[in-house]
Amino acid sequence: FFFAMQTELLARSWEDLVNDGMRDAFPRSEFTFMTWNVLADGLAQDQFRLRREDVEWDIRMPKFLAEIERVNPDILCLGEANHLDDFWIPELSRRGYKGTHKLKRKSPAVMYGAPPDGSAIFWRSSRFSLARERLINLKGNQVAVVATLYDSVTAANVIAVTTHLKAGGSPAEEAIRAEQIEDLLTVLRGLPATTPVILGGDLNDNPFGPVRRALLEAPLKFTSAYGLAGPESEPVFTCQDLPFQGCLDYIMLQPHLVRMAQRMSLPTPEGIGRRGLPNTRYPSDHLSLAVRLQVLVQPTV
Repeated sequence: FFFAMQTELLARSWEDLVNDGMRDAFPRSEFTFMTWNVLADGLAQDQFRLRREDVEWDIRMPKFLAEIERVNPDILCLGEANHLDDFWIPELSRRGYKGTHKLKRKSPAVMYGAPPDGSAIFWRSSRFSLARERLINLKGNQVAVVATLYDSVTAANVIAVTTHLKAGGSPAEEAIRAEQIEDLLTVLRGLPATTPVILGGDLNDNPFGPVRRALLEAPLKFTSAYGLAGPESEPVFTCQDLPFQGCLDYIMLQPHLVRMAQRMSLPTPEGIGRRGLPNTRYPSDHLSLAVRLQVLVQPTV
């Protein structure tokens, strides 16, 4: 059992997005949704070869748990998650979560002697239970997880979706991403129109790219939680591998079905420091994103 709260992390806080009166309109329905690309063991050591002291798995484990405990999500989406059987599942189980996951068919982490990685969704079992799951192989080597969760507080379902799309900036890689998001949207279009869908993940596309645009133009009426005023309002970065930094991670929600009450702030470059991510105070090259949501459509009883 790993004790995480003593770990020092980058400074972050919750930002209020509605006034207190509006937030109290649906207090029982509020829940916290978090998504995070956790930088798979094996891939981390290969990508950051000169910074092993920041990326060794044993060093990063308590930092992962400290970030999750700080956010305290009710629904947690993970990308590049490996060590599921010997870390994520047992540690999150001890903290009151159950989950489901889909591993990549050919995980590159295996080449570096690490377990295969994939995408996972965990939920707080005292509130949510799994009603249905879809574990999806996308074009190429990527996967997606769609979990319909019954909420015992509202007596209704919410649908959590996570994926980690193809990386890379070449035309061929962009074409694969476009096919992947279209395959996922084909699944999402078939979901019940009155059930809130929240999508979180590393889409590996910039705010002005075709993936974000396809999601916002889809009939699900998505809005980007961190880019409410358009692509230019998205974070400057959610991922760093200096000198590269860019916005690759997103939470998509449906404002006609859920209201965003709060959003987790992102650290500044100055707060992160010259080394960038990952570092001694943060275990991944991607920042987690998190929102506190209220379900607007209350079930009839």
